[in-house]
Amino acid sequence: MARLAPGERLAQSARTDYSIKWTESGLVGTVPADAVGDWPSDRWRKHLAHCGPVRECRHRVPAPEWWVLMSKRGLPLHPDAEQARELAYLIINKWRGHPPMPDHLLGFTHDMVRDCLMIAPQPVTKTWVEFTLSCIGMLVRSVAVDNGPLTREHVFSKPVVDRFLYHHMRGHAPSTVANYRRRTDFIQVALKGVTIRNPKSQPSLSSGEAIPPLTSTDEAALYQWACGVRPAQRRDRVVAVVTLGLAFGPTTSELLQLTPEDFAVDDQGIHVVLTTLNDETRTVTCRREWEDRVAALLEVTSARRYMTTPWRDTPITEATHYIVLNKAQELYTPPVYFNSSSLRNTWLVRHMEAGVPLRSLMKAAGLRTTESLSRMMGYCEPQTDEEIAAALRGPQ
Repeated sequence: MARLAPGERLAQSARTDYSIKWTESGLVGTVPADAVGDWPSDRWRKHLAHCGPVRECRHRVPAPEWWVLMSKRGLPLHPDAEQARELAYLIINKWRGHPPMPDHLLGFTHDMVRDCLMIAPQPVTKTWVEFTLSCIGMLVRSVAVDNGPLTREHVFSKPVVDRFLYHHMRGHAPSTVANYRRRTDFIQVALKGVTIRNPKSQPSLSSGEAIPPLTSTDEAALYQWACGVRPAQRRDRVVAVVTLGLAFGPTTSELLQLTPEDFAVDDQGIHVVLTTLNDETRTVTCRREWEDRVAALLEVTSARRYMTTPWRDTPITEATHYIVLNKAQELYTPPVYFNSSSLRNTWLVRHMEAGVPLRSLMKAAGLRTTESLSRMMGYCEPQTDEEIAAALRGPQ
């Protein structure tokens, strides 16, 4: 009998000459009589380190399949799931972090790890518990550094998690960041529940019913969401779509054709020349609240490159644009589903609420009839009686 030392790995073997079982004295494994070497031991580990993976080894050394299979999975704390969780609670209670965390952060971390044990592989392993403690502990420390509120809703919100992974962990290896991201996403399921994405909640692409515009709150939340999309190219594309769509209200074809050469800046603001499929042009002025973000896009986009795809010399098709946009919203649930039409309708409603003359708005939007404006009228924020009276009375 060869006893497994603490930390050795466990798995089921497909071979009949290896057996592993729990006994009163601990976990033991039966080694075949003709086995070469004294595995599991330091001698086997040295052989594995020297020759690499077993399938690439040129020597006739028997492979301990159960050890190799579980080389990254860890040893269960106990064969019984309930008792394994009890032992996990002891590990959690003893954990203090390095350096030791303040009591209020420590208690918050302990509570979250206890609550997410239910989603751990059963029976739970020491490796899983310790890595989860490390992951949540580092996340909580980052929130404390940023002076954020210590609530689960805030700690596991997407902006906070993204800041933790890509700012506080910027000095770590990409593989380490990826491991922490996977564990953090997994924990979010246990602590916040699964978000069910209903395809019916996405804006329709048909020209039938009017696509509802975004509220002012949705505008701000959608931009923050866009800034957290990964990877960088997808984030750049989504940020440009949201910013330009809410700033100028272009159609999809007009949006995809935009380059920095189409923009002009003067004392009256930022202006863009939009070109339709019929080569008709019109000039639109940026909404004041989006000027800084449009200026930031212009700074990072080279001349003759496209605003939504600054790494390309040629524009993408509308079909590809919608595929990429829908994929981003599928992978990273936005605060509200959107497309170019919903952004354009939002732009129209904001100008209608601001009292822009309808003829001026129709010219800027490239509209020949008031049908679109009529459908959007019902989404405008209602005015108070005092505001209506002041508007009817006219300027002083």
